[in-house]
This record gives sequence, structure tokens and C-alpha cells, in this order.
Amino acid sequence: MRRTVRATRRVLLEMLWARCPGVDVIRDLAREYGVEKPRFESTTSKALDEKCILCGLCVRVCAEVIGRHAIGYANRGVERAVTTPFTDPSEACIGCGACVAVCPTGALHLDEGNGEWGIRELNTRLPLAPCQGCGRPFAAARQVAEVRRRMPANGDAADLCTACKRDALCLNVETNVIVGSQKIASERKGSIHV
Repeated sequence: MRRTVRATRRVLLEMLWARCPGVDVIRDLAREYGVEKPRFESTTSKALDEKCILCGLCVRVCAEVIGRHAIGYANRGVERAVTTPFTDPSEACIGCGACVAVCPTGALHLDEGNGEWGIRELNTRLPLAPCQGCGRPFAAARQVAEVRRRMPANGDAADLCTACKRDALCLNVETNVIVGSQKIASERKGSIHV
């Protein structure tokens, strides 16, 4: 049984290596299983496919965690690819970058420039929203709007970059500590006079 599992893994790694010859993670794992060179011919022709192993993590995180369904699979067989519907920029994408974060091979890249960011391989470009604290662009405007929609009680925090949120939190904590310590001091004074 153990040999069968290892042999199956070896064949799968050979196929993945043939599909994605430039991915170091696949190559290293294949060598760990004793594969020195794939027996199969490379079948890739697109830039995304050179690193994409079609694991589906990006599709699942977009659908199941973010709830947007902005990307999916297209085509069949060796032409299968992860893409937006009809390879057009997706209106459902909020620019959160979750797909980029979960990609195990680095096939997706989040680019930033000219007040926009997007996922290069998926033709997605979205304008950045400015931080209400410091004014620097920090997240896609669609993402900020989505966070505000999902968390109306904390809507103001959605408009702040990480540094401004941290500063606001520290100021809030300091204020509470000062107010709290003044309250404790006045209570102590009151108990002394009683």
C-alpha cells in the first residue's frame, strides 16, 4: 500500500513539474520523491500556467471566504486555467488580494501603481482608497466599501490604514488608562476621607 501511494505521488509530481517547470516548490518536492526529470512533455503556453498548478485555493478563498466568486476555471484538459469570467476584468473582484496570499506557487501577483492595484494575471485594476487618517492610498476602494458594508458598527475603522488604526487604538487605550487611573485615584482619595 505504501509503495502504491509513493508511486502515485511521484507520477503526480512529474505531471506537475512538466506543467510548471519554473516552480521551485514542485521541483524540490519531486526530487524528494526521487524524480530527477519529468517523463512528460511540458503543456503550458500561458504566463499564468507556467506557475499555476490548478490547486484551486485561489478560487475557493474567493468563493468561500470572501464570498465574491470573482475567479474560476476556464477550458478543459491541458488548456484549463484559472481566470476571470470571459477573461474580462471581474466586476465581482474587490481587490482584497486573498487569492494572491493563498497561492502556493506565486502564480498570482498583486501590483500597485498610479493610485491603483490589481492582480496582473487576472487583468484586474482597481483604484485605491485614501486613508482618512494620513491620506496615503492603502486598499482597494471596493474592499473598503465591502468591509464597511459587512461591519457597519466598525465602519470608521475601514477607512484607516494599519498604522493609523494602531495609532487610534493606542490613543484610545491611553485615554482609557488615564481616565481609569484618575477614577481610581479619586476613589482612593474618597475612601481616605471617609
